[in-house]
Amino acid sequence: MVEDITIDELGIERIVPRRGAVKFESGLMAREIPVFCGIVKKEAPRRAVEIGTWWGLSSEMILEMSPDCEIITIDYKDQKVTRPPELGPPDARIRFLIENSKTVRLPEDWYGATDLVFVDGDHRRNGIVNDTRLAMSLVAPGGLIVWHDLIEPGSDRDLAKGLQSKHKYYVSEYLYNHFPLTTYRVQGTVLGLHRFEPGPDQSPW
Repeated sequence: MVEDITIDELGIERIVPRRGAVKFESGLMAREIPVFCGIVKKEAPRRAVEIGTWWGLSSEMILEMSPDCEIITIDYKDQKVTRPPELGPPDARIRFLIENSKTVRLPEDWYGATDLVFVDGDHRRNGIVNDTRLAMSLVAPGGLIVWHDLIEPGSDRDLAKGLQSKHKYYVSEYLYNHFPLTTYRVQGTVLGLHRFEPGPDQSPW
């Protein structure tokens, strides 16, 4: 089940990171970056996991918004070798795991104790189901899961990038139709949010 939520309802401010709100290959859209940073700033996570590293730019934004955060980022392939030189070297404070998210084992004390999990890995059916299950196993009570590419069904973007495309982006299909808990899609973005066990009378934000 997916419900829409606005920036005002989230109670965040848009924050542009030092690198700027710039769209890079296989990353957040430019208009999403200040929203993502605003969410992270408000959450102030002590531990964060990113599933789907690419160049590690999202992890670097998390660290910029929450400088004391411990971060692990997971990718099946080391993409740092393709990172453009103008971005500089990856932040040494981030722990890169070059492993398949289907088989990765994180430190035991991270399970059920991770404040923020960002899911932006394999968008095919098995990938998104697996990565969502991994995120649910990691997130702490009160913690937040963020998915990328939660596309509004029937939109132009859905027709271009969703189930109709050769890439078969199942993020929307799974979260709208199969994930048994409420996810919030941030209007004007393709970011999806789920607060883990917020309590019966609490706002998720």
